This record gives sequence, structure tokens and C-alpha cells, in this order.
Amino acid sequence: MPESTWQQVLDRELAEIDRTRFEVIPARRAAAITTAVRAVGRGGRAAVAAHLGISVGAVDQAIKNAREDMPDSRFALPEDTLSRVLALEIAGVPPLAPGEWDAVAYLVRGTVIDAVWLEQPGELLAQEIEDADLPGLADPATLATACRSWTRIQGVAVLDCCLRGRLEILPLHKVEP
Repeated sequence: MPESTWQQVLDRELAEIDRTRFEVIPARRAAAITTAVRAVGRGGRAAVAAHLGISVGAVDQAIKNAREDMPDSRFALPEDTLSRVLALEIAGVPPLAPGEWDAVAYLVRGTVIDAVWLEQPGELLAQEIEDADLPGLADPATLATACRSWTRIQGVAVLDCCLRGRLEILPLHKVEP
């Protein structure tokens, strides 16, 4: 029997909690200890050990772990990579009228966006549009079709803009004078 969507989401969330507990938190603790030792300077290992009530050996182990966990920045993407990718994707989204973007943002802000939305953001948003009663929206079917035309990353980029209240960066139809 295949797992349902909620089970998959729950399993992913619980796995992330376990990863945080067993990998992320110890790595952050080791990094904090290493930073404190550097800040103290000479005698830092002993001072940090005394402050935390642990042995100097435990401090040394934390420093060793922090060095092992430290990513080699030569082999990592820049920290702003996600925001830059989303901005590039927004540029490829077909323009909509300001009222249409307002309707999309209204629906996004009123919807619980969870991990399931990463699979088909445009399709799920299109379904929300079709189910909603949006006064003043001339043609919900046209807007739903536009949402369905987005790639997955374009849909995520639109969701991000709507959730952050950054509608001004979404592409607009040019208004004819």
C-alpha cells in the first residue's frame, strides 16, 4: 500500500528534526565553542572548559569536530544563491495584470504552504484559484492556466514573492495609454 502524501510529509519533517538534533545542533555547539576559544585567545581552551564545566579534552574534541564540519568554501555555492535563482526565475514568468498578482498573493497568504507545494506549486495554486471566489477577477480560468504554465521553480519563486510581500518584482502586463 503506497504511503499517502501526509505520511511522506510527516516522515520528511521527522527526518529533518532528527538531522537537526543529531547533526546540526552538535555542529553549531562545536562552532560556538571554537569561536569562544578564538575570542579568548591565549588560555582560551581552559577558560571555555571552565565556563562550560567540561574538560579541556572535550573542548579540543569540539574544535576538531568544528574543523571537520567546516565546509570548504571553494566547493560551495555563494550564500545568496537561492535568492538569485528565484530572481532569475521570476524574470521568466509571463506577466500578469496587477489585479491578477494581487489575487494570487491573496490566495497564497491565505493558504497553508507546506512541502507538498514544492512538487507542483503552479498546479496547486491553479486549483486554489478555481476553488476561490475572487471578486473583481475577470477570468479565473485564464489565471489558473497561467499558473499551470509555470515551471516548478517559477512557481516556487512566485510563492516566495507573494509570501514575502514582494509583488513589485513580479512581471506586469504593460498598460496601454
